[in-house]
Formats: sequence, structure tokens, C-alpha cells
Amino acid sequence: MFKNLYIIFFCFGFLFNQELDVDPVFTGAFGSATINDKIYNQFSIRPEFAFEKFAMGLDIYFYFDENGELYSKNWDFSSSKTTLQTIVDKIYYVRWGQPEDDMYFRIGALPTITLGHGSLISNYSNSTDYPRVRRTGFNFKQKFYNYTLEFVHSNLKNIFEPAVFGINSSFDFSSQLKLNVVLVADFNQQNGLVDSDNDGVPDYLEPEFANDENKWFAEQFYIEENEDCTQGFAVYNDLYGGLPEDENAGFCYCSDDNVLCLDSDSNLLNASSEQCEAVSGVWVPDTAPNGVHDYCDAHVNDAINNFFESYNLINEDDQISGISFGVSYDLANNFYIYSEFSKLYGNTLNPYSNTNDFDTKLGYGFIPIGLKGDWDKFSVSVDFRQNSDNYIFNYWDRNYDHSRIVVNPVEDNSNSLITKESQLYNYGESNGMSFNVTSNLLKFFNLSFDYQHLNSRLWNENLEDYKTDSNKSFYAKIDLDTSIINKVRIAEIFYQKINVKDIFNSKNNENSLFGYNLGLQLSEDMVFILKGRKTYIQNENGEYEPFKTTQIESQILF
Repeated sequence: MFKNLYIIFFCFGFLFNQELDVDPVFTGAFGSATINDKIYNQFSIRPEFAFEKFAMGLDIYFYFDENGELYSKNWDFSSSKTTLQTIVDKIYYVRWGQPEDDMYFRIGALPTITLGHGSLISNYSNSTDYPRVRRTGFNFKQKFYNYTLEFVHSNLKNIFEPAVFGINSSFDFSSQLKLNVVLVADFNQQNGLVDSDNDGVPDYLEPEFANDENKWFAEQFYIEENEDCTQGFAVYNDLYGGLPEDENAGFCYCSDDNVLCLDSDSNLLNASSEQCEAVSGVWVPDTAPNGVHDYCDAHVNDAINNFFESYNLINEDDQISGISFGVSYDLANNFYIYSEFSKLYGNTLNPYSNTNDFDTKLGYGFIPIGLKGDWDKFSVSVDFRQNSDNYIFNYWDRNYDHSRIVVNPVEDNSNSLITKESQLYNYGESNGMSFNVTSNLLKFFNLSFDYQHLNSRLWNENLEDYKTDSNKSFYAKIDLDTSIINKVRIAEIFYQKINVKDIFNSKNNENSLFGYNLGLQLSEDMVFILKGRKTYIQNENGEYEPFKTTQIESQILF
């Protein structure tokens, strides 16, 4: 493995020794991380460099245990697949050009993506929970005369089932008139379930083995772990007191409340513990035809069936897609008038318990008119919008990777899966307005602000019907200019609350997001970094509880 690490560092070192337009920036960080309930010391090197239009940022990280042993799963070169994943995982970004250039692409972390006028994809980011989850996205844009093609893929590690697969086609019919068409899809929402060991089985199905790629459920290796499973009558004579006097009377195996009984014709009986005692004899093992006796066969098969009953549910493709058509006209000096129509394709749930007449097909949204001014350091937009039943604007938003599917625990210790699509029945016909402003005019901070206010028919569980009420969405991000604050290098905070009745008083849900990044300069070459994220998950009572993650590290500038 260390030979492979040497080769990688040699290649990166060769790149960094080339003549660059900008001197490379090397930062390092150290801290701690918890993996599989074990604390590791973390050390990472984060070089960045640029050459003409090309730029690259890496995140080469290592985890060491208390014995100084390297956690090798992040450095796996055992196959071509794991080798590729190991290398790609260390790329924070690779970029060519800037988004406004005729040709631009970026691989790795995608800070913010909006396609068209944002009806479907608005401010999506695949790095909201980085580095806890490392996604390698791809954004490509190419302009051909009066036609521009843009392509977005949220995670090349799941190349066939990304959260976002989008194509934006723009046509400049004149210097003022532009048309655009957006196609977007999530090919399998079930793929949004967290799978820490990348074994194809989500953590919620294997909570005890979430970091063991070779084991999924407790009884998986029952036969291998119990040699009695392949033993004959002699061993079971000792274990269970001998064979029945009359082998044709039927036999039974009892263990606590688990009862398996066969009558004299080998028919399975649904027997209670009392009935089991009335059957003459004990379990008679039969190792034919696979060399494993009947009880172990039945025990393992039951465990396998229970596991795959849940596993098969998450392997049924659950796709949602959308299309939008937009038009904009430049009135004067980068001041636009625009309009956009969008449609979602998929099915939500029927909330009614007493009728099957509810149409579960997803709906459409329409922006009949909007105004936007886009200048160097300031942009603002306002539009009027309306939508049909089973639809929300900005479906693919900043928090989509978290909200596309969530695990809802219930009281019997089982779990149900809730996709964002399945909950669209909560939103009926709506109309209202949206407002956005982005500014770095002020000397003290940069501001990004989005607000949507709709009058909607919302599903009311108590009434078991729809009720007209307000539906609000809010997103704000403030990034302070730290050059005017002594010892502060990074200071930003963001907050999102989507589709609630009241921004400040309504309860949080899976679409709520809060985060901050803070960097304090400890010395000339060292910065203390604190990152926090808070999302919300449902408990067994249906209430949303905060799920907090905090990352603490010391960053060194070489």
C-alpha cells in the first residue's frame, strides 16, 4: 500500500513543481474523527494550485489509531474499482475556467448550482455535509455560438444513480432574447440512504455492522459460527437427551418462544409451547442434502428472508424527474424580464384513508412574470408564481441530499422510509411571490437572501383534508469580511427553512438546515477551524429532533 501512496505523492509533486501562474497554496489540518465508535487522530494535507485556466484542490487525509496504525479503508488499492474510488475521494475539486467563460468544468465539490430560473434546481450543493460525506460531482458548461449546454452530475461515485442529473440547454435568439430548457432527474431516491461501508446495504438495515462491509445481519454466518449445525445424531443425543422412542411420533424443537414442530407426516405444525411439550421426543436433525441439519437451515433461512424483505424494498428504483421551459428578455443594462414553466414527473402518496380518487401524479409550477437585475456586485430578482397540487418550487435545493429520503423510526423498532417525493401531497394549489437578493456592496459582509411567500392549500392531518394557509420558505447566508476583524479568518453562517407556515415559530422538519464556519487565527501560520451543521430527523413519535455534527481542526499554512 505504501508503494502506491508513494506513486500518488510523486505524481502530485510533479504537478506542483511545474511553472504556475499562481504560487501553490499548501494547508494542513489535524484533529480527531470517530469511525465505528473508535477515535482516530486525523491529519490532512490540502494543496491548491492554478495554471492558466486550470486549477486543482486536493484533500489528502489520514486516520491513525492509538497505536499509530493507519486506517486503511480510505487507501484501498486491492482492485481497480477501489483504487479509482481512493484517488477520486482525495480530489476536493478540479476546475477549468470560470462559470462565465465559454468553456467551464468543475469536478468534486459543487458549492452552488442553479439551472434555468431555478424552478427545479436552485442553489443545490453536493458539499453541504463535507467532509462527513464526500461526494465527487461534475459540472460542465460549453458555449457554441448562440447555444450553451450545461451538464450537472451530483456524485460520480454513484454514476448511475446520482441525486441530481441535470441538463440545461440555452438558446440565444438575439442579444436580448434567450430560451432555455432544463431536464433533471433523481434516478433512485433510495440511493440517498447512508451506507458508511459502501457494501450496498444502508446503515439503517445493518446498524451493528455499518462499518463492516462483509457482514449485514447477526445470523449471516450462523452456520459457520456454530459447528453443531453440521453434526449428526450423536452430538444432539448429548445436547437434547437422546432421540424419541418412537421416531414416527413426530418431533419438535423448542427454544424460548420459538417453536418448530413436525407431525408424523413431516407437516409443519403451528404449535404453542404447551403443544410442543406434548409432542414425543426432541428435534431430529437431518443434514441432507446440504450437510446442515434442519434447525440451522430454518434458522438461517428465516434470518435471510427477514433481511432481504427489507433490503428488496430499497432496491426498487424510485425515480423522480422534471422539465422546465424558460424565456428571458434583456430590457436594458442587464435588467431582465423572465418567465418559466416547470413540471415534475412521479407519484406521491394518497393522504385520504377513505377514498382512492386522489390523483397521486405530481404537478406543475408556473412563473408568469419575473424581473431580475444582475450587476457586478449586486443582483436582485422578484417574481410572481403559482402551482398545481403535488408540487413545490426549487425541489432540488441546497439540502436535497439530506431530504431526498429519510429513515423514520417507529415504536416497534422497525423503520419506514420517507422520500421527499412521497410527501408532496401536503402541498395543494398555491400562488404568491418570490424575492432574492445577493450583495457584496457593503464593506462588512456578503449577503445572500431568498424568500418565498405562497397562499396554499395545505394538508391538515387533524381535519384529514386540505386547508388554505400561508406557505413560506427562507434561506439566508451571511459571510463577514474578516479583514476588518482581528484574529478572525473565516466567519459565515447560513440558515434554511422550507415550506413552513411561519419562518420563526413553525417547527423544523427534514428541509431545515443550519450551519456555520468559523476560523480563528492562532498564529501567523495556524488557524483554528470550527464547522457546525444541524439538520432534523424524525423520532419514533413522529417529532423532529436535531441532528448535530461538529468538526474541529487546526489548519496550518505551509
